[in-house]
Amino acid sequence: MEMLVTLMLVSFATMLMFQMLGSYRIANERVSAQAGLIDRQALLYDWFRDTVHGLFTARDLIFTGDPERFMAVTINPLYAPEGSPTRIGWSLQMATNGRQEIVYSESGRERWRLPLDGDGSARFVYLDESGRQSSTWPRSWDW
Repeated sequence: MEMLVTLMLVSFATMLMFQMLGSYRIANERVSAQAGLIDRQALLYDWFRDTVHGLFTARDLIFTGDPERFMAVTINPLYAPEGSPTRIGWSLQMATNGRQEIVYSESGRERWRLPLDGDGSARFVYLDESGRQSSTWPRSWDW
């Protein structure tokens, strides 16, 4: 009789274990589907911040920008060795599916593009040292 009770308890424990594994598998699939998008967005934000943080200007190395793109020289490029002055560009473009994408270029060559969330109205805005906004850089009143 004790053996029968033991076998019943072991079978219940095994059944619960397999149900938990099935639930874990379903939850893992759902998280994995979202994790790729989250990881790409986090990388995009980090890459953008790093390249912009490394911007510098010198003679003949000028930062220029408009609402759809900017070009500059950075010492934090994504592909070239860190610390080497490299011409980069970030641009906002519409994809063939109608969604807006952000495009990264380095040394005149497009490296990658990622879709942006939102309604496609993203634009670059430039701030001067006093916090005034401009849609272009150098500002139109600097000319």
